[in-house]
Amino acid sequence: MKKGLLSLLALALTVVGCQNYDDQFDELTSQITSLQSTVDGLTGVTQSIATLQSTVAAISSAITSGNAANAAANQATAASLATVSQTLADLQASLGNVAQAGDLDAISSTLAEVQADVRELLEANAVINQDITINNAATLEYVETLIATGDDDPNVIVNGKVTIDTDALTADEKTRANAVAAKLATILGDGAGDAGLDVDSDAAVTFTNLAFVDDDVTFDGSAQDIPALRTISGELTTNYAGPQNFQDLTSVGTLTITNNASATSVNLSGVDVDAIITGTAAAGILTLNNAGSIDLGTAPFTQLTANAATSVNADMDAITTLTVTATAATAIDFNSAESATGDISITGTSTTIIHMDALEQAAAITVSDSGQSHFGALESASGVIDVTADSASDFSSLEDLAAAATIGGASVNLSALAANTTGTLELPDATTANLTLLVASNNVTATDATEVTLVEIETGVDLSAPAATSLTLSAQEDNFTIAAATEFPSLATLNVTGKDVTGVTGFELSVTALTTLTTVNAGGEIGTLTVSGTGPETVVTSGNITDLILTGSSIDDLTLGHTFISGDTAVTMEIINTDLVSIDMSNVTKVKRLTVTGNASLTTVVGPSSTTLPEAGATISATFSGNDLAAAYTAGSSPTAATETTPAVAAVEPVITSASVASILGWWNAAAANADSGVSTEVSIDIENVEFDSTSAGADGDINAAFADDDYASETSPAYAGVINAAHEVAACTAE
Repeated sequence: MKKGLLSLLALALTVVGCQNYDDQFDELTSQITSLQSTVDGLTGVTQSIATLQSTVAAISSAITSGNAANAAANQATAASLATVSQTLADLQASLGNVAQAGDLDAISSTLAEVQADVRELLEANAVINQDITINNAATLEYVETLIATGDDDPNVIVNGKVTIDTDALTADEKTRANAVAAKLATILGDGAGDAGLDVDSDAAVTFTNLAFVDDDVTFDGSAQDIPALRTISGELTTNYAGPQNFQDLTSVGTLTITNNASATSVNLSGVDVDAIITGTAAAGILTLNNAGSIDLGTAPFTQLTANAATSVNADMDAITTLTVTATAATAIDFNSAESATGDISITGTSTTIIHMDALEQAAAITVSDSGQSHFGALESASGVIDVTADSASDFSSLEDLAAAATIGGASVNLSALAANTTGTLELPDATTANLTLLVASNNVTATDATEVTLVEIETGVDLSAPAATSLTLSAQEDNFTIAAATEFPSLATLNVTGKDVTGVTGFELSVTALTTLTTVNAGGEIGTLTVSGTGPETVVTSGNITDLILTGSSIDDLTLGHTFISGDTAVTMEIINTDLVSIDMSNVTKVKRLTVTGNASLTTVVGPSSTTLPEAGATISATFSGNDLAAAYTAGSSPTAATETTPAVAAVEPVITSASVASILGWWNAAAANADSGVSTEVSIDIENVEFDSTSAGADGDINAAFADDDYASETSPAYAGVINAAHEVAACTAE
């Protein structure tokens, strides 16, 4: 017989009077095996084959008259059995030609194949075309006539409803009922409104092989043993205390947990759930206050109250509105939903870790309490964001704020936030406010942050960071001023880089009152940098700065690394009343004006670049006074007329030896020589600490005193007097 019959194993077979077919095969095979080559023996075998044909015909007839809903499957199976019947008829005809025992070998072999095929068809699954009810001894006995429970007996499909109520059963009867339940493979129900599977039992009924219920299911009294159940096409309703664990399911329609107050856990992990109901509330309004753990699978819901749950998980792929209250939870995970059209509100505890890692869009988000709140995929929120978190918040994909945002956590990741055009930003707990892409166009508050980093603070925007010791602005374009000590009362380091704009920047950076400030690092493109008042000690420049004004009395360390802005006016520097000891300007190019006055400790100066000079139209100016520059002065001498015995001796001009003054004049001479005719070039250099010799006695003083002590210098014309501001006085200066 062709093995094509085995492809029909999944088709329904009706068990009607066929339980003895195997015995008939065995009897027939025994007769063939022991057959003597006599006519009487052959006649006995023929009669046995005829009996077996009748049994197969009865099975086929029962199938053909089965439920109309399974007509196609029944007809196909009946056709296969007809083939079996024909094979038996052929065997019966073959017996008429047996002449010796060897002729029976082929018949016996064929008969064994037929027997195996029929057994596989019957044992694969059998169909019961009626409802099954077990609620007392009588109904149990009747069902046992329909469903055999031996180890080799087939599992069955019930083309109808199954109702099991064990209240009236004895312990032995419950065991027998379990044996029947273990043979159920599929329950089709009747779609008439009542449950396709209705179990009322205080102890679990064992449905070992039940894989599919094409109807509603009701479990009352206790959880049921359903290890193989994967699909419930209709609703699942439970009414019992304890775990509500259905993680082995693949899909279910609506799950109703009637006794929700006594549910100790809910597990729908990996289950596709259409809807969920708890108690008498509407679908999606869930209360599970005694459940220690909750996994709601894909079930959509809008409200969950679960104040005993230590973990809450849901895999619904979209959120309308969502309110979750789980005040004992250590973990709340919603990692499948990518969008929320309504508001999200979550209340946890100070140790709750919340993950909504797939959420990209939302309306308002409120987290009333958490340890960590992770919204790492969120790109935009149309409403207010208000998150309370003790340790961390992750909004690393959030690009803009459409409304006010308050985000708690000692660590807050806002690495993609570029704008807060319509919403203020408050970080009440962050120890660092690392807002590396943010151009703040609305107020920003970082109450506890010791380090604050932004791209820019626009004009009129208030940055409140009272604990900040470091502030970094990486591309500031609008003017930025710190004019009151109360603005940043803890600030020690200010790092500002002016934005590289098209054309000439007008950016002005001004720090005029901040006693806590120790270091100012300024770079990029800055039109005017002003540092004044008591406080700043170290100033470092880089990039391109047109005008530098330093008047801070505490400044004692200056590193000048900036140069000019192409297209702007040439560089000016004013360094007044600082505590500097030395100034090195050698890196600064295209300088047109220097004013260095009142720096009482300043002893050493290296002048600006004398090779990269301002263009010819720039006015050139150098003013130095009130510093502590040093020089050695060598007096001049008047000319001596020739005598008859001695030659004439020319006048000797004074010599002023100062490396600092010579360096300053190296720049000034080059820049003045490069200036157009008629362009103003001025120099005024006072030297405060000059060593000089007098004809009467040694003396020290400023350059004016040295000039006065020198008879030649004071009497020659033009005379040397006051400060170095005339061409002959400039010419007298040398570095050696």
